[in-house]
Amino acid sequence: MKLLGALLAVSLTCASALPCTGFLVVGNGRVLFGNNEDYWNPETRVWFVPAVGDRHGVMYLGFDNGFPQGGMNDAGLAFDGFATGSNPMTEQKGKRVFRGNPISEAMETCSTVAEVVAFLEDVDLTPLLTRAMLFFADESGDSVIIEGDTFLRKE
Repeated sequence: MKLLGALLAVSLTCASALPCTGFLVVGNGRVLFGNNEDYWNPETRVWFVPAVGDRHGVMYLGFDNGFPQGGMNDAGLAFDGFATGSNPMTEQKGKRVFRGNPISEAMETCSTVAEVVAFLEDVDLTPLLTRAMLFFADESGDSVIIEGDTFLRKE
């Protein structure tokens, strides 16, 4: 009976948390990036934005609202987003308000994590990251996790 109660408690906790998972493994000349989306919406989507001019082609993953939850571009840059609890953010004074989706802009214009960081450090991320975080990785194995207004670079 105790085991049944423990299993029930764990299942209820997991169901309400809706945790996503992401990983990056680098070694032996390979870079592996993976993720999953644990969410209640069964209307999943995969869509493609073709390369045009100097903009990268991107494969996006998400749901029927069209907001990308993850993806990879033709330069080998990948990302995933994760829902979180509240992320307190410092005032974004001096940072520009980006019209549109800065994640899509990063994926369509950047080839490396360094380029993503340079682009997003100048953008007010308050609308996106008060209850979420982002994980970017590139084909070299470099990565960054962006939590609130903190950029955690791979060491």
